[in-house]
Amino acid sequence: LVRLVTPLPPSQCMKGIAPLLVMRVFSTSGFGPPALSKSLRRVMGSTDVNGKGTHSDAAESLVSPFLLMDEARIPADTPLPFSKHPHTGLVANTILLEGHSMLWDNLNGHYGPAWAGGLFQINAGRGVVHDEGAPPPEEVYKANPHRKKAGDTMHAVQLWFNPGIHSDTVLGAQAESVVIAPEDIPALNIEGSTAGRVVIGEYQGVKSPAKTYQADLCVLDLTLPQGGVVNVQAKPGQMCWVYPLMTSNKGVSVTPPGGEAEEDVDLHHIAVLPASEAGGSVRVAAAEGAQVFVGMGAPFEKVPIKLLGHDGAFFGPDESYLNAKLAEFEAQGEAFGK
Repeated sequence: LVRLVTPLPPSQCMKGIAPLLVMRVFSTSGFGPPALSKSLRRVMGSTDVNGKGTHSDAAESLVSPFLLMDEARIPADTPLPFSKHPHTGLVANTILLEGHSMLWDNLNGHYGPAWAGGLFQINAGRGVVHDEGAPPPEEVYKANPHRKKAGDTMHAVQLWFNPGIHSDTVLGAQAESVVIAPEDIPALNIEGSTAGRVVIGEYQGVKSPAKTYQADLCVLDLTLPQGGVVNVQAKPGQMCWVYPLMTSNKGVSVTPPGGEAEEDVDLHHIAVLPASEAGGSVRVAAAEGAQVFVGMGAPFEKVPIKLLGHDGAFFGPDESYLNAKLAEFEAQGEAFGK
């Protein structure tokens, strides 16, 4: 049996990708140096307008208002496969699970660090150049004696979403960034989990300090014990995705609203449930225990497009805008977006 839902509007179809009518499970893709391809995973978000980048079957048109998600778990001293790079349009969230990270952007200079368990968010607006990934120097730990030094592993989830890219007020705004400490991400008590947090957005009255701008979305971080089962409530009109982190013992099973068509979601896979007018309860079960990220959001009527260049991603409403922004960055360098 399959449960049909109200399909997304035609504008949600991008590059011939039909909107989802039922829950689908997609595999993730490795990227970066071959030795790290199992530890650097593209979970959702696909290639750009020119076919460049890492392909994911969970493309932007299927996961709107989300744009991209990567998971990385690598040795802390491994150089990351990017340096200073530009963005427009998107809101990028770096959710640190292990390890700490210093930050830099062309508006604020050096700042941070973002601590393990915390979040770094940057709204690229009309343009920003930023960098992240350097471990804190010794004096940062001396100034923060309550923080433990990072271990040998950096584990992070990078999650991008659409803040309302087709709005002039969003595209014309100056970039802004915020570092949110672990203790400021609110806990979520949800039956069946041993730990829960509202990382971004608001869920059932629990609100994260991480902004969502014009997007209606939330992201939950849930830890399920062996045999744990949680029921997550999607609001009417929201799509939903469920992703077991690579540190989980095993994958999970997901049942969409209505109770039909349970699907196994193995490690390195993501379940994507289409938006429906009714919303409803999404059941997540972990036979062996798991840490899962769950995202919910109302799709935008229009899906933005992406252009990759200079190790960064430019998002905008059309190709002419993207090409103009690329040329602007190439002319202005670190003054981009100021």
